[in-house]
Amino acid sequence: MPMVGLLCNHRAQGRPVGVYHRMGDEIPHGGRTASNLEEGQKAMGINWMPWDSLKEAVPPAYTEYIGRQAKKMHACSDGSGSGRSWCGSQES
Repeated sequence: MPMVGLLCNHRAQGRPVGVYHRMGDEIPHGGRTASNLEEGQKAMGINWMPWDSLKEAVPPAYTEYIGRQAKKMHACSDGSGSGRSWCGSQES
């Protein structure tokens, strides 16, 4: 299923915060992992998980983003299972 990505603007968004491995790691020439559980939960948009679960989670906003694309692709499918799409190709 072809997906459409978002453009990044790291200069505008600032230094990224990772939610993986362990808290407080510095990544040379890059970001860092969250300093504490609360920062990690805020970055992920999840406020109910401990670190060990949080670092394995898919952020709800990303799940929604992927789901919207999948729903649109399903709605545009020609129903044959071939992956062909009729969206945008019909004449008005």
